[in-house]
Amino acid sequence: MLVCDHASNGLPRRLASLGLTTEQRQQHIAWDLGAAAAACALAARPDAPLILGGYSRLAIDLNRPLESPELISACSDGVPIPGNLRLSATARDVRIATLFLPYHRAIAQRLDRHADHRLRLVGVHSFTPSLAGQPRPWPVGLAYG
Repeated sequence: MLVCDHASNGLPRRLASLGLTTEQRQQHIAWDLGAAAAACALAARPDAPLILGGYSRLAIDLNRPLESPELISACSDGVPIPGNLRLSATARDVRIATLFLPYHRAIAQRLDRHADHRLRLVGVHSFTPSLAGQPRPWPVGLAYG
């Protein structure tokens, strides 16, 4: 089973642009460029279900635990995210309830329905060539655990 947490750079209408430009929302800070296309190509194989994340990691990072300070980042790769600054507990809870939990419930339901105990969950991500001004050595990565 494939998941692609950062498949989209979309934002819910209620969040508008989070104070970012269109150009910023097209960059890797908002999503994993090319990851959705790669995941869809892999999912074309028989019995390879795919769940795509529907919103930008700037709204909420589906690849983080709820306790993570990076769940809703105030800054990404040196770019401040104005719409995430001074976020109230209520606004945070709304994002968790409407964006994070439905995605993770969909994954859990798909896993629970799958009869084959050998099923493996594979997360598809892409890497930006540099992060925080530092070059990254990997063109491809496999995350586990």
